[in-house]
Amino acid sequence: MKLFYPFHVIVGATVYFFSFLPIGYRIYLSRGTWRQYHAYTLTTGFMRKERWRLFFAVIILLLTAAFLWLRPLDGNPFSNLSDVEVATMVQDDLYKSVTAMDYLETTGNELLLVLEQTGSDTNQTEDIAQSFVSFLQAVTYSESLTDVH
Repeated sequence: MKLFYPFHVIVGATVYFFSFLPIGYRIYLSRGTWRQYHAYTLTTGFMRKERWRLFFAVIILLLTAAFLWLRPLDGNPFSNLSDVEVATMVQDDLYKSVTAMDYLETTGNELLLVLEQTGSDTNQTEDIAQSFVSFLQAVTYSESLTDVH
């Protein structure tokens, strides 16, 4: 499930980046122990010797990420189709997208109406679950349309 789509990659990378902050903080707090075991001199010696390899590794990693970002590996769904077939497919998908938007709006409004009801009995819980499931089905249907384009 793509939570926060289309920003799920940015959110995930941000969370991943911030996950390194506690370990960096612990390393900073234990810097006396690092000095005692001469870990800083070993690290600077390694960095001095391997700086060009690390530099080229970072450059290759950035170029690979840029290549995959600009030219994804998934195929072009229109490669084997003629111009008329592409136009027909896009027009059909436009109609499907209008249907999907209507489906999302309808199920979302039904879910909101169920959630606004006061009272807490078993029937209401079942109504909420049923409305939520139908809303998720609408979301899944609309997401299936974006997979092609």
